[in-house]
Amino acid sequence: MINLPTDRSQLDRKGIFQTFSGDGNVIADERWRIRPILDRGVRLDTDTVRIAPFIESRSESVAIELNAHLRPRRVSIHALAGRRESRIDLAPPYADVCWRLDDASKTRQFGWAEDCEIGYNSPLFSTVTLWNLHEDQNVPGRRQVLCLDAVTFEPSLAILLYTNLGTEEHETRFGLMKLTHFRIDNHAHTADTSHFWCDHMGVIFDFVTSSGSGYKLVAVNFAV
Repeated sequence: MINLPTDRSQLDRKGIFQTFSGDGNVIADERWRIRPILDRGVRLDTDTVRIAPFIESRSESVAIELNAHLRPRRVSIHALAGRRESRIDLAPPYADVCWRLDDASKTRQFGWAEDCEIGYNSPLFSTVTLWNLHEDQNVPGRRQVLCLDAVTFEPSLAILLYTNLGTEEHETRFGLMKLTHFRIDNHAHTADTSHFWCDHMGVIFDFVTSSGSGYKLVAVNFAV
């Protein structure tokens, strides 16, 4: 069960994810931090190095800014030493998305509501979604997700269903831990299912997709 502290100063977590492909190869190291900012908001930052067989070997950084209600208000991604970038500005009822490679840039506007989330190639985006699901997390959460392509950042929409499968003991890099197990189902592609296990603050320790790829937490400061 997700149980965020009322004292936002306790939302100060950092760690390292490793991303692996379906055949088990490590293809990225992602160093991340979650920290409180002014006006009771929260900021999540990552610095990631992606290596072959990822299609575009590169370094990239992601910043997610949340307001006092933990709703996203801005997302920015910088990769290839600034050659490839994306930015999302959220001002309901709209989300303005821009993505660029060198001098070629595109923009698109989407409708944005309270049941909308952002998805990208990092477990932190699922953490943000968990923070915004209905308080009764035993009820499946249906979310419209603005998904950014893992390589180009081009946006597309998907409907994802988050289901809480309960608390269970799960083997992690740090030994056997009691974690909450969630399943994600893609409304349009029923075979596209993912599972992940997280602690009471929504920090994900293990994430596995239907193709066998996923993420593992290999370093973290534990919550008090």
